[in-house]
Amino acid sequence: MSVKTILVPLDGGELSDTILESALIVARNVDGHIEGLHIRARSSDALSFGMRYIPSNLQNMVVKEAEDDAREKADQVREAFERFCTQRQVPMDSEPGTGGVSAAWREESGRISDVLVHRAQLFDLSVVSFPRMVKGHIRQSPLGGNLEALLLESGRPIMMVPAQPPRVIGSRIVIGWNASAESARVVGDAMWSLQAAEAVTVLTNPSRLQSAEQLCRNLAWHGVRATVRNFEAESRAVGAALLAEAKAVDADLMVVGGYSHARARELLLGGATRHLLAAADLPILMAH
Repeated sequence: MSVKTILVPLDGGELSDTILESALIVARNVDGHIEGLHIRARSSDALSFGMRYIPSNLQNMVVKEAEDDAREKADQVREAFERFCTQRQVPMDSEPGTGGVSAAWREESGRISDVLVHRAQLFDLSVVSFPRMVKGHIRQSPLGGNLEALLLESGRPIMMVPAQPPRVIGSRIVIGWNASAESARVVGDAMWSLQAAEAVTVLTNPSRLQSAEQLCRNLAWHGVRATVRNFEAESRAVGAALLAEAKAVDADLMVVGGYSHARARELLLGGATRHLLAAADLPILMAH
């Protein structure tokens, strides 16, 4: 799989520039096109269940105020995006064929998860920040709370990036390999990055060692020289072990399948995926 189009959902949060910086690193590696997407919540959502029984003129006032607030925020997010592109000398161009890195802006309104999934289905890659954890739960922000829908329903890979902007993405890559359908799929989705990497390490445990070695042989047919690093989780959780192994080889990108367990809601209920999202300090490319 190649990557040319990159979706960057933006809600005006404090990590917006970090997300854009990371997306720009990827775009410069592939001469890609970035779309900054802001989703305005439906004004009707401003009416709580109880407010639907108040007089219609008061309802209209609430909806009008919500619309004004949403428009003001959208303008602020768009201006910040355009300022970022100007400062980084990224031309705004919505048409393909110009060559080099480019960017475009898009606003939509609607149910956030629905719009996110629909737009992500049309792009090669989406770049978002890691969800914040509050008392062991994923923070229900407009974008973080919809990460699960983006991963499960878009059919496209997503790259999650930490709060500290990386300097390089994809020079030294680790693959978390457990021989699942999800890990196989994400390796295919990440081929564009694997082929350009200086070093690729397949992380696996003894029970998957033979499969990991076969993966390395098959990657060689794509021009990817990969080595296997075998590890025992022992007392560590699998997610913690993966992060420790990634740090040991100085990786700047992890490629791993999400929701590898039969339980479809592993992201919210626990497991390796959830630990990675809570504790990773390097970008993670994930697919389901």
